[in-house]
Formats: sequence, structure tokens, C-alpha cells
Amino acid sequence: MRAHNRYILVNSITGFLYFFVLISPLYASEVGISLSEVGWIFTIVYALQAILSYTVGRIFERFPPGIGVILGKLIYSLGPLVLAFKYQMKWFATAQVAAGFSDVFFPSQVLYERAIIPADIREDVYRKMVVSAEGVKIFFLIFFAFTYLKGLGTYRALFLSMFLGAIVYVMAFLSLLPRVKTGMEGASKAHDKSSLLYIYMSQLFIFLSFNFASWMIVSYFLKEVLKGDQLQMFYFEMFFSGSVIASYFVFRKVSEKMSLKWKFFVGALLMSGYFFLIAVPDLKFFYFSHILVGTGFLTWLPAKETLKFQAAPEKLGRWEGFFQGVNIFSRIIFPPLSVLVVRAFSYGTVFVIGGLMALSGAIMALGVRE
Repeated sequence: MRAHNRYILVNSITGFLYFFVLISPLYASEVGISLSEVGWIFTIVYALQAILSYTVGRIFERFPPGIGVILGKLIYSLGPLVLAFKYQMKWFATAQVAAGFSDVFFPSQVLYERAIIPADIREDVYRKMVVSAEGVKIFFLIFFAFTYLKGLGTYRALFLSMFLGAIVYVMAFLSLLPRVKTGMEGASKAHDKSSLLYIYMSQLFIFLSFNFASWMIVSYFLKEVLKGDQLQMFYFEMFFSGSVIASYFVFRKVSEKMSLKWKFFVGALLMSGYFFLIAVPDLKFFYFSHILVGTGFLTWLPAKETLKFQAAPEKLGRWEGFFQGVNIFSRIIFPPLSVLVVRAFSYGTVFVIGGLMALSGAIMALGVRE
């Protein structure tokens, strides 16, 4: 099995590890931590991450990026482990700091992927990476939905399994994947910094939209407005994962006829529609919005990463680190700000603002040259 295929297999574990982002805000609400308290916790956590991200990106231009990937997952594993046994607010904050290191070290993952994924099949590889990760996620969603119905302590089981999943990821990474000497391997000889800037700005606006109308807001919206519970959190993630997998097969032929630039634009446009739909306080719209964002995400991300690597210079780590740092810095401002908007206006207002940000990202995509 070629290196990029082994990477798809190992990366599929991250589909399950992402659960931490989804369920930790809902967990906080269940144990009595208020929305305002959670907002300030996330602000402090993201301040630390933003400072470190750019530095990490530059370091792993010169050093083996695989080391950064491993360090990120090892530190992340401590987050779910803590929450499996501790319930107080100080431990919730500690767990978020630990889990956030997966984002801090994300630039090293991008550099590693550039080195091991052949340039001529990058879009296809990224598409398969997304589908395989969502396939793993939906398997565990079904499993935990059934165990919850039987009365198992869902949160503890999830957090412990995330800890074990991160350890399995690290062991598989070390044993199955090749070593990469520096983060400059696999760089394209030609680069287009103007297009690269448009790509990163478009990506940033998409990330900003999800940071403002974050999973924290979505989970409290589900509980406070739609009167849902953690089981419905599982259900709507099934809609997202299912739409990713279905769109891979249903729209594959249509996608082949579109240019990378238009897939980048259309995917962002579909994701912006998610925010406008979820703003309607109705469970039917809530579920349908996740089908829309799943289809958009599978269209957008493979095109974005392929375009990025085509346009990027050797020293991509500092670009990735800088924009990841800006992305994380926005999470410092947005949690308390989005809470203020909820309290002053409504959850729907937060989602509409998020939709306008995502729409701006789609417009930015039109500036990219292939």
C-alpha cells in the first residue's frame, strides 16, 4: 500500500477525535457551566494557541513535520482523559487547553501531507480522506446512540475512547507512515503568491464563520431553543457524515467536470447556506442544514488544498502558521462576542452573521488563478 493510502487509513481516526469539539460544550451545559463561563474559557485557551501557531509553522519548515503531528495528538489526548474523570470548571478549561494543541500543531500536518501526497492526485486523496474520516465517525455515532439508549454513561465512554483513539493514531503514524525530513519537501517549483493569498483569505472567512457561530453556540441553541439533547447531537452529526459520504458517490461525475476554482467557490457557497438555514428555529431546518454543509465541505476542502499546494512556495509553514494563528485569534474575540449577540438579539442573528462571513469567503475564492 502506497504511503498516501496508508495516510488515508490513519487519518480516518481523526473523524472520531473531532467529537471532542462537538460534545465538550454540550457536556459543559449538562454539568452546569453557563454559556458565558464557557465563552471566557475558550477565549483564554485560544489566546495561548494563537501565539504558538505561527512559531510552530516556521519551526517545521526546517524540521520533520511528523514530529509536530505526533506531539499535537499526544497533548490532545490529555483533554478527553481529564474530562472522563473531572467535572469542575477549572478541569474543563485544562482539558480545552490540552485538546487545543491539535490546532496549534496543524501547520505541521499540512507540511507533512504536502510531502507524501503526489501532486497529480491530491484532490482525489483529500476527497477520500474526508469520506473515510466521516465513515469512521458515523460508525461510532451509531454505536454510541445505541449505548446511550441502554443507559451507558455516554460522556465518559466517549472521552475515554477519544483518549485511546489519539494513542492509536500516534502508534499507527509511527509504525505505518514514512518519515519526512523537512517541511519543504514536495513543494511545487512554480508558485503564485497572489492566488495563495486569495485562497488563505477565503479559507479564513469560512473559518471565521464557524468560529463566530461555533459548535458552542450550536449546542446551546439545540438545548435552549430546540429543546434537544445529546442524542440529537449524535443524530445531526449522522446527517452531516451521511451527506459527505452520499455526495462522494452522487456528485462524483458532476464534480469531475468542474474546475478546481469553481469547486472551491461552490463548496464555500453551499456552506454559507448552512448558516442561513440553521437560523430558522426548527429541527427540520436544523437537520437539513447539516446535509448542505456536508455536501459543501466535501466539494470545498479537496479543491482548496489542491489549489493551495499548487500556488505555495517552499516556505509554506509560515503562511499556514500565520493564518492558523489569525483563525485561532478570532476564537479569542468571538466566544464572548457571539454570547453578547445571543443575549442582546438571538441565536438566529449569530447564524446570519456567520452566513455573511462564509459568503464573503466564497466571493474571495473567485480571485484565485488555476
